[in-house]
Amino acid sequence: ALLRETCDEFWLVAKGRVEPFDGDLDDYQKWLLDVSRANARGQPLPDPPRASGAATNAPEPEARAAPAPRAPAASKQAAAAAPPAAREDRKSAKQTRIKQSDATRPLRSELQRIDERLAKLGTEKTQVEVVLAKPSTAADDYAELGRRLAHVAAETTVLEERWLAVQAELEGLTTAG
Repeated sequence: ALLRETCDEFWLVAKGRVEPFDGDLDDYQKWLLDVSRANARGQPLPDPPRASGAATNAPEPEARAAPAPRAPAASKQAAAAAPPAAREDRKSAKQTRIKQSDATRPLRSELQRIDERLAKLGTEKTQVEVVLAKPSTAADDYAELGRRLAHVAAETTVLEERWLAVQAELEGLTTAG
């Protein structure tokens, strides 16, 4: 399912070569079944579907010094060989994912800021509790430390509630998309 939704073109690595695969995952599965049947019967292996305009006789691996990188135009040509409806579906799905990512980015950023602030508040709470636990703490400091501890607890509660609200909103956007 991931490949069907994210890939615009497929490449086949077989017989010591890398070449464009003219087809989709169903075609690839059918080709694998044909290869398996040919192997079982001792017959020569079937050739995979070729991208339109691709050479039918690729050089053997020994004849090549190094594989030449494909130009971007070749990728576009292989992508153009896919059925237009499937290509449009993939483009539409990609645009939807991009829009969803753009819509959720502020919420994810806010969640990160809340998490960072909650971590700082947790550290501060621990520090205040350590000072309160020391027998050398002056009696006059207890009131101020108590107020600080109450403030940290209140801010933590507010941030946790906001975190839950943002998380619910984020989940709503991701499940709706």
